[in-house]
Amino acid sequence: MTLETAIIDKTYRVMSLEDIDEALQARLFQFGLAPGSIVRLKRKAPLFSDPFLIEVAGSQIVISKEHARVIGIEEV
Repeated sequence: MTLETAIIDKTYRVMSLEDIDEALQARLFQFGLAPGSIVRLKRKAPLFSDPFLIEVAGSQIVISKEHARVIGIEEV
């Protein structure tokens, strides 16, 4: 399961960051998105469900649907 398929207001644990380059991985780590971190999907944009608003480590950040596709998660 990836963050792209997550349900709004559910809590998930990041399990993996798949097939991404080092620059994107470093950027996601800066936001607190690393394996083991807890995230909550807050909103998906109404049109095309892109971008996503997520909460991680007490902060809310916006990520693209493309980035959400590479974040492997499991429900907590």
